[in-house]
Amino acid sequence: MEDQNDTQIDLAKVVKAIFRKLPVIGAITVIFALAAYAYCLWFMPPVYSTHVSFNVTNYQGYSESMKVQSSDVTTSNILVYSYAAMMKTDRVLDEVAKNTGLGYSAAQLSSMISASGMMDETQLLEVTVRCNRPDHAQTIANVVADVAPAVIQEVIKGSSAEVIDYPKLPSRPISPNPIRIALIGALIGLVLSVAGVLLAEKFDLRIKSAEGLAADFDRPVLGTVSGGEGYTELKNNIRFSFTERGCRRVAVTDTGDGAGKERVAARLASALAGDGKRVLLIDADPGRAGIDGIFGLNPLPGLSNVLVGDAELGEAMRKDVRPGLDAICAGSVPPSPVELLGCREMRALTDGLADGYDYIILSAPAAVGEAEGRLLRELSHGVVSVVRARSTGTDKIRAAADILSAAQARLIGFVYNTDKKNAREAQIK
Repeated sequence: MEDQNDTQIDLAKVVKAIFRKLPVIGAITVIFALAAYAYCLWFMPPVYSTHVSFNVTNYQGYSESMKVQSSDVTTSNILVYSYAAMMKTDRVLDEVAKNTGLGYSAAQLSSMISASGMMDETQLLEVTVRCNRPDHAQTIANVVADVAPAVIQEVIKGSSAEVIDYPKLPSRPISPNPIRIALIGALIGLVLSVAGVLLAEKFDLRIKSAEGLAADFDRPVLGTVSGGEGYTELKNNIRFSFTERGCRRVAVTDTGDGAGKERVAARLASALAGDGKRVLLIDADPGRAGIDGIFGLNPLPGLSNVLVGDAELGEAMRKDVRPGLDAICAGSVPPSPVELLGCREMRALTDGLADGYDYIILSAPAAVGEAEGRLLRELSHGVVSVVRARSTGTDKIRAAADILSAAQARLIGFVYNTDKKNAREAQIK
């Protein structure tokens, strides 16, 4: 049953990928069809065809007193195959080449001339001539009609071949067929484009849906956000993720690919404050600061300045950036941000601030290493990982989840961010 479910899921992904790329597939199919059509018109020479028909018998001459025996007909049927084979011999082709006067060699004529019985078990032989010029095709066929029977009769004694239909001048080419070539080109384009889509889907590790994210990593998607939308759901899911009393510390992180954790942390903090909660937002990622730009705050002094003793906490605290929401910017960029955040002063600072707030939301460093994993565990009661739609790869998410698990940090769930804006592009209004 598990294998069957996996197959159904894979098939669903394939169908979705094809439908998602239908415009591209259609465009490639049309391009291949047009290219094949143009190639047919401009580069494929036309081929004209005409034919001459013979009645082959195993006797020469005829009178009313002669009776055709069944054995004669059977022998004539066999002769048709012999005549057809003789038409491709150098002896016949050399004679035809000499009499056409068109400059074709026997080898060239061999590729132009074909012969076969017109129907099974009949005495009728048809010789077909195909050439790039209609007048040459007719001339060659006429020469075959005039000289070939005599040459063949020198070898196959007692036989005869009478012309039934003389060749006509072909009025239109039999090939190439532009429509057929275009359809073949379209089919090739369709197959190649669909194969390309499926290969791209197979090797594309980017997350394409919130449902796929939750299924692949067995963690809930706490909210799907875009711009200012989706934060009510995220806020409610965060509130129900904690049963302990007192201040909840939530670290908002990502996989280091700019998934928008700064903006998610800022809007989440604003949404919680909008519910009447006292919230502190800390930009705990001095290496990739963003809170100051989002709220239009003076970045200095900030968290790093407080931790190294260059500023007092009161100087770094930005009170009521929104009703019920205070903020601390990242401050100056230290040589080793993770090492600075892991110091005892940082833990003492968050512990000391806990009594004054219901929530402390930290825009935390990306979970890209063992040190970051330990830091996220020490600073928070739970970690929220932001994933950028169609950008963040499953390999990075899995690596971050493994880092958090090894550090025994609690991964509450994911935020699926469909917003294409960077965290620093615009302030929150």
